[in-house]
Amino acid sequence: ATPTVADYVILDDGDGAPNGDGPYRKSAGLRPHEGTVQVVAGHGGAEQRLEGREGGHAAEAVRRGDEHHEPPLVIEVGVVRVRPGEDVGPGQIINSNDYSIAAAVSEVGGEPILLGIARDDRESLIEKLTAGLQADVLITTAGVSMGDRDLVCEVLQELGVERQFWKVDIKPGRPTAFGLKESTPVFSLPGNPVSSMVTFEEFVRPALLKMMGHQHVIKPFFKAVMKEAIKKKPGRVQFLRVRIAKNGEHLLATSSGDQNTGILSTLLRSNGIAVLPADREQIQAGEEVNIHLIAAIDDL
Repeated sequence: ATPTVADYVILDDGDGAPNGDGPYRKSAGLRPHEGTVQVVAGHGGAEQRLEGREGGHAAEAVRRGDEHHEPPLVIEVGVVRVRPGEDVGPGQIINSNDYSIAAAVSEVGGEPILLGIARDDRESLIEKLTAGLQADVLITTAGVSMGDRDLVCEVLQELGVERQFWKVDIKPGRPTAFGLKESTPVFSLPGNPVSSMVTFEEFVRPALLKMMGHQHVIKPFFKAVMKEAIKKKPGRVQFLRVRIAKNGEHLLATSSGDQNTGILSTLLRSNGIAVLPADREQIQAGEEVNIHLIAAIDDL
């Protein structure tokens, strides 16, 4: 069956904080270099699916197979996130999560339905989450860290969602949570753009494929040789955005750039994710690492 998706925004997330906890404010200097290509349109039909839909930062609900259902309402509230093309005021950021997550759902085979932006208050969250829980899967982004406005997990529990886990020893994506409302899966992803996309790839994508009846839902690992040394803090598995190229019988991996979770362009330049073990502090140049692909490599 084909899933459809609904989407809304919650504000404030701590995935980018030094310890992955608590509120965090990113520097206004986190901007791409002049001349950098930021968005490539026209792949896979995702832009047609998104045309005319409004919304924000992402709560996504996926409904399986019912072609005659009434879709969740498209609602936008909140003042911190602004749509691409709108003026960005002090303390505001350009919203990208709804477009990114919706496109990822479309690529898997679902149909995203955006619910709009939710304020970071209990009443707004109850309204949006209640609507989203009518679907087969609910996906939220942001509001799952330790700040005083991070109320998503708390409100979900009030609505009857039984938490299965919250916080995973990975980077990016530590605040990720998962719960069940009866048979409805609820994925709560971090709000930083890269964290949302990486955790969608690692957690949500396999689940959606499984729900649609696919047998092979986990992407296989390949071995690649790092062309450069990579330093990391021990304690968490790190998902490193890399560019993979083929060199004879070997795959070579190079960091695709700044690994800050607010720099989405680094993910756009990637075609693979290197999975670095939690106990390592450094990967040496020339060392093999496990990678899985997020885009095609010629001749692989």
